[in-house]
This record gives sequence, C-alpha cells and structure tokens, in this order.
Amino acid sequence: MGSKARQIIFGLLVMIAIVSCEQEQSARRMPTKRDMMEYNRRLVRMDSMCIVAYSDTAGLNTQPTPSGLWITMHEEGSGDVVEKGQTVVLKYKISDLLGHEFYNSERDGEKMFAAGRGHEVSGLDEAVVGMHRGSKATLILMPDKAYGLIGDEQRISGRIILRYDIEVKAVK
Repeated sequence: MGSKARQIIFGLLVMIAIVSCEQEQSARRMPTKRDMMEYNRRLVRMDSMCIVAYSDTAGLNTQPTPSGLWITMHEEGSGDVVEKGQTVVLKYKISDLLGHEFYNSERDGEKMFAAGRGHEVSGLDEAVVGMHRGSKATLILMPDKAYGLIGDEQRISGRIILRYDIEVKAVK
C-alpha cells in the first residue's frame, strides 16, 4: 500500500475517532432535532474532506456540483444526449475510496435504466442526464447520493463513499 493511501486511511481513522468520542459524550441524553442536524452537517463536512483528499491523491480534480455530486469528466462523448426518461446503458465499475471493488459491468453485466426516474442511486441518476453516448466519467458519491445508511444489503455496506467509473454505451 502506498504512502498516499496510508495517509488517507490515517485521516479517515482520526475522523472516525473524533466522531466516536463525540457520540459517547452525547449518548448521555436524547439528541434533539438540532443535534441531529449538526451531526449530519459534520458527517457531510468529513465526507467532503475525504473526497477532496482522495481526489487530490488520485489526480481527479473532482469538484462538487451544487447538489453535492462530485464528478470528473474524462471524455465528453459525441453521441446522443441522455435526457430524463430515456433508457441509458452503462459500462461501470463501483468501488470504495480504498479501491475495494463491489460491482463491475464485465462481471455483473452492463447497467440499463431509465435516466432521471429514481431507478438507480440518486447520484448516478442525476449524473447521466445530459451526458452523451461515449461519455466517460468518474463520480464520487457521498452516502446520501449512493446507498445511504443501510447500503445495498448485498455487497456495499452502509454509509460509504463510492467511486463510480462509468461510460455511456447507449441511449435509447
């Protein structure tokens, strides 16, 4: 494992320790709505810091959209534009920020779904609308744009930041 990967892992462990300590202190009383909102803001900030560190280390130059989707376009593509409601076919690989692969189209088959209709995780659903056939991109999805608190109940655990490497193969 390279030194940059170790730095990322160390940073993540420090953040987890800080959150754990805060959880122990707040466990003595029932959290209020305000407490929960603040805790969520902290988690989002921590996730954002992890993504920025990962993006810098991986050389992605990923920037967030206003909705919180992190995307790096590698190729714009030149085919048909994906519009909401159209069927899109993707070649893909889904992994975590440490490189553990969960799914890929070579092993699991290409992904086909109606774009912008909520049939996929919200980050992927949002990202493909407006892309062209032939587009290649890396998406970094915070847990709220991916599988949330419970994961996909198969291979992906809950509250995990995911990397999607996608290529738009077809638009129908």
